[in-house]
Amino acid sequence: MKILFLRPGPAPETIGLQHVMLVEPLELEILAATCGPDDDPVIVDMILEKRPVGYFLRKHRPDVVAVTGYITNVPEIIEYCSAAKRLGPRTVTVVGGVHVEVVPGDLDHLAIDYRIVRNGATAFPKLLAHLRGEAPRPAEAFGPTELVDDAHLPAFDFAYPMPRRDLTAKYRRRYFYIFHEKVALIKTAFGCPYKCNFCFCRMVTRDTFRERPVDDVLD
Repeated sequence: MKILFLRPGPAPETIGLQHVMLVEPLELEILAATCGPDDDPVIVDMILEKRPVGYFLRKHRPDVVAVTGYITNVPEIIEYCSAAKRLGPRTVTVVGGVHVEVVPGDLDHLAIDYRIVRNGATAFPKLLAHLRGEAPRPAEAFGPTELVDDAHLPAFDFAYPMPRRDLTAKYRRRYFYIFHEKVALIKTAFGCPYKCNFCFCRMVTRDTFRERPVDDVLD
């Protein structure tokens, strides 16, 4: 399957930090690493691209469109999925990321076929297998109008495949963090060991904290 991964650009009315830091879409590189050997994943970073999303939808003609984003990206995520459906009604649209994991109702829209609300790195390949007719739909993937009940979700699975950084190589020279150029992100843990009551990070993993093995991080 041709799978188009999209990171939306910031909404014009939001205050972004792109003038201070702009880093790779690590979550999409991780998901791309879970695709099968016969899949053809492509990552498009719409923060950096100048052409509209329709250009990339027409260029790649994907079977699956997968979009990530934060609360400020909700309108763009819905518009990207709507555009995919207009250009290819049979295109499967999938949304994931920290916001839909905590507030899935914000992305409950008829243009979005599946919302992955937990365990993206393990649920996404299961969803692809389901789309091929090889497996049941994973319990972490919800369709439009389906209500999400945390009590019935599978336990957290903190699997971490090595990210497909090669799929963002064309953007690498444009990623920076303050004064550091050509940066790459490394995820060393999930959640946080502290209990600050204002922090969204705690909500994503429901107060669960898990560190990756040091040897895995070094690799």
